[in-house]
This record gives sequence, C-alpha cells and structure tokens, in this order.
Amino acid sequence: MQFARRAADSAFRRQASANLGATNGLVTWATGSFVPANGALILNSVFADSEIEFQNPINLGAATRTVQVDDNTALTTDFATLSGSVTNGALVKTGAGKLVLAGSTKPLHGRGPDREQRDAGS
Repeated sequence: MQFARRAADSAFRRQASANLGATNGLVTWATGSFVPANGALILNSVFADSEIEFQNPINLGAATRTVQVDDNTALTTDFATLSGSVTNGALVKTGAGKLVLAGSTKPLHGRGPDREQRDAGS
C-alpha cells in the first residue's frame, strides 16, 4: 500500500484491522510509502459502523502529525484504535470520531472538542 497524500481506511459490518506488512513492523511517517510529511492518516468514515484498528507501531519522525478520525453520527460502534506505540513526535487528532491510543501510555492534551494533541515520547 502506498500513500500519495493521505492514508485512509474504514470498517463496515465488522471490526477491521490494518497491519502493514503483516508483521507489526515499525512504520515511520514521511518515510518509504507510509503517510507523506504533510499528509494525514485518516481512519474510518461517515459511513463506517465498526472499529478500525491500526496495529503497526508509528514513529512520527520528530514532528507533529495528524490523525483524522471521521464519525458516523448515527452510531457509537465506529471508532479508531492505534494499538501500536506512537513515538518520536506529537500527535494531533482531528475529526469528530473517537480515537483510542491502546499502545500509548501518555494522555492526550485537549485542544477543543474535536481536536486533541498528545506528545509521543521516544
């Protein structure tokens, strides 16, 4: 999978998992074919009805990166999970959807109802 400007995935009718390379290997933002430097990782959509889980650990490349989580406002069963660790930068969450940081231990720092930021240690 190669991302030209943004990366997007969503879940319909059942939980979906994304694991690049199927090995839980580390991916680094703006390196190789992962999300470009100015791109956003987009998870779920306004039509999704289930969880999407991104399993790879993510190195943010010593920068502030954006994860956009879209929401199906008719349901509460659609959300996104980053189950791998998130390191080496800051993460900004946009969109109305819920983002679970299962592989991360530091709390999010709120920046309004639909925008949150967290520092990701190395």
